[in-house]
Amino acid sequence: MTTASIDFGQHNGWSTLTLTGSLAPGGVAVVRERLLRLVAAGCRHLLLDLSGLERCDAAGFAVLIATRRHLASRGGELRLVLPAPGTAVRSALSAFGAHQVFDIRPDAEAAASDARPAAPVQRRAAAREHGARASASGAIPRQRG
Repeated sequence: MTTASIDFGQHNGWSTLTLTGSLAPGGVAVVRERLLRLVAAGCRHLLLDLSGLERCDAAGFAVLIATRRHLASRGGELRLVLPAPGTAVRSALSAFGAHQVFDIRPDAEAAASDARPAAPVQRRAAAREHGARASASGAIPRQRG
């Protein structure tokens, strides 16, 4: 059984995660942990591209629901890109009620087409890339003498 593979990116202020492989018992724990850490770190606009998933069962769907709830409780939003119609994963997600629960978009480009402000976690990451420290509030850090 394959586990899930996760690729992370940014587009128009959206944190984008592309999941491939299996979102089932063998890979669900890693994905759950990564998503919850991302939300806890300040991500508020998350796009999950599931178009490359080969398998998703009820445990995988539960992780998607939990992520949506965590984001919503923090004023965030979650968008999904599903696999192509006719695939087993798309059928399973439809049977679980994905279209009634999630904001579904046709592709990643359409899902992230409206810009969102960068979340604090994104500002901190950008500051690290440029060798500076950034606080969660965006304030200028104090110089240490």
